[in-house]
Amino acid sequence: KKEGKVWYTLDQTEEIKEFLCDNEMDKARGQHAPMPDKHEISSDPALVSEQDHKRYRSLVGSLNYFCETRFDIMYEVTRLSQGLAAPTKGHIKALNRVIAYLNTVPDMRLSVPRVTGDTWHIYSDSDHAGDKNFGGAKSRTGVMILLNGMPIHWRSNKQPITSISSAQAEIYAMSEACKDIRLRLWVADELGLQPTYPTDIKVDNQAGVYFQNKM
Repeated sequence: KKEGKVWYTLDQTEEIKEFLCDNEMDKARGQHAPMPDKHEISSDPALVSEQDHKRYRSLVGSLNYFCETRFDIMYEVTRLSQGLAAPTKGHIKALNRVIAYLNTVPDMRLSVPRVTGDTWHIYSDSDHAGDKNFGGAKSRTGVMILLNGMPIHWRSNKQPITSISSAQAEIYAMSEACKDIRLRLWVADELGLQPTYPTDIKVDNQAGVYFQNKM
């Protein structure tokens, strides 16, 4: 309880601290951003040893687990996951920065107050040709769904085709957001939550708005 309200929180603080101690990263130098520059991954293309490869796969797997509540590292972890097959020294450098960031803020948590009724917020975005330095020109889809302020679904993944314009990439991402929220609303219907139709999807581009309005 805080300020007369009941708050819900989600966190993995104890698990993160145990993970840091087990991997001797609990004394890592503080970092205020998990990946300030995505090009750090490609800074050193030299492949790592087999032993470092196994360690990399293990650590990235643990980070994927923490992404259940640590949305502040989800984008960075998806970037690191792309190098699971053949990680480089650049991948190791970026991985150590993400872990050092977790050591800086191991107790970050999601908190929302208890409210009456249900409010949905859905966000969609794309990164047109954002993977040019990672072996392709494909764009990335980003979707976030919040229920009463708490994230209940997110995704950050490559689009299957190469978009020839930012408008195409944004419209594709918006389409994926529509599929994601439709499934969640069907589940809400079955639970008797009575969601409101139609729902709004928030985008940061005019192309998606024009497309939706058939202009």
